[in-house]
Amino acid sequence: MTGKTIVLCISNAVSNHARNAEQFVKENGIEKLVGLLNDDDDDELSNKAFAAMTNLKQVGLRRILDIIQRNVKQEIETREQISLGKYLPVLNGLICKNHCSPLTIRYGHI
Repeated sequence: MTGKTIVLCISNAVSNHARNAEQFVKENGIEKLVGLLNDDDDDELSNKAFAAMTNLKQVGLRRILDIIQRNVKQEIETREQISLGKYLPVLNGLICKNHCSPLTIRYGHI
């Protein structure tokens, strides 16, 4: 099974299935999907990973916000710069999924 097929199966399993989405997030699935993202518009795996994250809906948003909050808190406490990496653009995309234009989602503008 290829990575694209696996991500597509995950996307289908969590789409409109709150219990599956919660279990996937509990098992650190968001972190794995974020690791597959990149800026290449033609990368099908990256695009499918983002689509899978949007299917996680509220539970996915909560997890990303928790990760950001934890990292910011750690940065404040240790005074070290911690990269939030791909989490902020993903958060923007998830928030904009139903409220912004497709260009806003793809390029991260609010």
